[in-house]
This record gives sequence, structure tokens and C-alpha cells, in this order.
Amino acid sequence: MKKKERREATMDVSSFSDIANLLIIFFILTTSLAHPFGKLLQMPSAATPEDNSQKAPKIPTINLMADRIVYTEGEGAEREITPNELHAELLGKNLHSKPQNDRLVMLEVAEEVAYQRYYEVVTMVSEAGGVVAMIGD
Repeated sequence: MKKKERREATMDVSSFSDIANLLIIFFILTTSLAHPFGKLLQMPSAATPEDNSQKAPKIPTINLMADRIVYTEGEGAEREITPNELHAELLGKNLHSKPQNDRLVMLEVAEEVAYQRYYEVVTMVSEAGGVVAMIGD
């Protein structure tokens, strides 16, 4: 009796390499290369002033509404300005050279203000060297 010769079963794996290459190409093409962006802002400290006998400084206040910007510095000096005028006003304050406690800029934002507009104003204040303080309800 003669033994039957066994043949080894082989599998064609060439299609696996094709699938792997297609998956690599798919993931390369669908990968998003967007970088997150933002602006580093310096927040005011929560420390209270030690000497309350000094006259309170005039803190610039920006009242941001959907259709206009109202700028106030001190009592009764309220005026409506454009974003370009606001930028020039903040740069004219030379906030970079002032001490940390004198860099404060108050910002009051209405509910209907678009985020883009809010971000532009906060960036203006930050670029001018100011520290943003939010006024909330």
C-alpha cells in the first residue's frame, strides 16, 4: 500500500497587502492637519488692594453690543467708537509699560454678540497689553 502524498495548503495573501495599502492611502487622505489655535490671555489676580485710601484709577470699560461698541473711561465719558478707533485707543494707553494692577480693561458683553466679534475685542485688549476683566450678571 502506497502512502498518499500530502500537499500543503497555501493561501494567496497578495490581496491582504492590497487592502493594507488602500487603508494607508485612505487614512492619509482623510487625516486633518488643522492646528488648534488660540490666544494666550493674562487674567487679573483676585487679590484685593492693600491701600484703599488711594483714589481709584479710571479703568477703561468696553461695552460690546451686537451692532456697536461703547467705550467708557471714568464717569460720564461714554462714547460710541468703531473697532479701529478702539484698537487705536487701547494702543494709545501704552498698557505694556504700566504695572500689572493698572493694565485692567473691563469688558461687558451683551448676549447677542457673536463670538467672532467678542474674540476680536479680547484680542485687541490683549495685544495692547491689557488684562481683560469680565462684567457679568
